[in-house]
Amino acid sequence: MDTFSPTFFIESYSPTVDHLMERLTQYQFNLVDINPGNILEDIERYKPDFLISNAFTYVSLMQTHGALQVATKENKETSNFTDSVASTIIVRSDSSIKTLADARGKKAAVSDLESFGGWLIAKGELLSAGYNPDKFFSEIIETKYGVPDVFLLLKHGFVTVGVVESCELEKAIQSGQIKEGDFRVLNQRLNPQKCLVSTPGYPDVVFFSLAGVAPSITKDVTVELLTMPSVGLDFNWTITNNFLPTYNLMQSLRLGPFRHDSAWSVKFLMEKYKNEIYFAVLLLFFLLLHVFQINYLVRKRTGQLSKALKETKKFYLESQKSKQKLHALERMSIVSQISSMFAHEIKQPITNIGYYAGALSMLLEQKPTKDNRAQEIITLLQNELQKSTQIVEHVRSLVKKRPKEKK
Repeated sequence: MDTFSPTFFIESYSPTVDHLMERLTQYQFNLVDINPGNILEDIERYKPDFLISNAFTYVSLMQTHGALQVATKENKETSNFTDSVASTIIVRSDSSIKTLADARGKKAAVSDLESFGGWLIAKGELLSAGYNPDKFFSEIIETKYGVPDVFLLLKHGFVTVGVVESCELEKAIQSGQIKEGDFRVLNQRLNPQKCLVSTPGYPDVVFFSLAGVAPSITKDVTVELLTMPSVGLDFNWTITNNFLPTYNLMQSLRLGPFRHDSAWSVKFLMEKYKNEIYFAVLLLFFLLLHVFQINYLVRKRTGQLSKALKETKKFYLESQKSKQKLHALERMSIVSQISSMFAHEIKQPITNIGYYAGALSMLLEQKPTKDNRAQEIITLLQNELQKSTQIVEHVRSLVKKRPKEKK
């Protein structure tokens, strides 16, 4: 069993079980209710041979419990029974909400959060539209098919949005529970049963066997279901081979066999936190751009600083050379002045001494003397005068020589 509406038990379940018990008298039937919140635990506890549930549960048990379709419910009013079950999202006719996007952040009511048509299909539609279904509504109230139901909560303003299974709106109008025109369907479309829905359709209720059932028993049950008279009923039991949309829905919602690996799935994280990841990537992009700009400016400023340092060093070296040249010029000027002063001041006494020595030599020639030492002294004196003259000329030559630059 699953989260079916009360009308399903009266109109579909009871006639089916009564027919099987009437026709298959060789078997003893034991009917148990499976809690949709503890399906695996209850299967282990009761060990059923067959289950009647929705396509969602059937697909989820295919890999884990060897679920095998015996028959699928087909509504007589449609030829495309693979699109029988859908979700209908409704608001009050006087509501300002016009589109599904407008319902974001509102308060909603559903029959059951585990209901295939009553919420899970709508949840998948929100996900496919790019929203996080777990955060789309500000609050979700479960009625558990009790009173007040979704229609009453919505009608009296306790919630803004309601989610019901396909054709539940039309049935409520036919039974007089609500009036036609009280509510409006969002994302409106017609399903094969001519009911207003908001989502694509999926297969209806599935009657399936679990692993370990004897083939002969499965054969007997299959034959009786497919040949079950439909007089007075609005459905037939038939076979369908298109459960791929249901499988894809379960995969996108990370339910059933995909529940346990959802935390480690990159695709799941992308779907669940798409907006946060996009924001983080955008933030990272701007951060990298900012770092790039900072690095560019640092490199630019560093280049400018290096160039300025090189220019400063160049100017410093040039100033040092100029300073050295200036010092050399100053030294040359000083040396020139000293040399000029020295040459001018010392050369005249030396010249006079030379004259006196020459006169003394001429005097000795006129008045010779037997003592040769006087002439020797005059010769020595003339030699020293010649050396003094050479020294003076050497000092004067320094002015003409450039001083060596300091390295």
